[in-house]
Amino acid sequence: MRRCDFEQFVHRQNYLCRDVQQVYTHAYLQDWYSPAEGALPRRFFLPVVDLRDNCIKFINGRHRTAVLAAHLDLLPMALAQPLDGAAPPLFERIRYSDLALHTVISLPDLPMLTHEQLERFIDRTVPRIPTPDPW
Repeated sequence: MRRCDFEQFVHRQNYLCRDVQQVYTHAYLQDWYSPAEGALPRRFFLPVVDLRDNCIKFINGRHRTAVLAAHLDLLPMALAQPLDGAAPPLFERIRYSDLALHTVISLPDLPMLTHEQLERFIDRTVPRIPTPDPW
C-alpha cells in the first residue's frame, strides 16, 4: 500500500502501542528474516494487518513497518484474511498491487542487527503508549 494511505487509515494507538515511536529506522532486526538456507536468500517476514472498523490494525510488524515507512513510498504488507473470505471495503481503497507468495521485493539496503546491537540505538526515555482495549 502507499505510505500516504497507511498514514491516513492506520489506527494510531494500535500502531504506536508497542514502542514504535522508539524504533531505529536505519537497520533491520535479524528476526525479521527467515534463517539462511544454503544458497537461498533470506526471506523478509511481511507485516500483517487487519482492516477492521475502516482502519488498519496490526497483528504483527509494527516495527518493520516503521523502518520501511522511513524509506519507501510503497509498503509491502500482508492482509489477514477475514473469516468470511470477503475483503473489507477499505481493502480496495488502499490496495496498490498484489504480491505472489514468492515475489521478490526490493527493500532498502540497511544493515541487519541483533537485538543487542539494535538496543544501543533506542531511546527508552520516550513515554510508552498504552495498548488499546480492545486492540
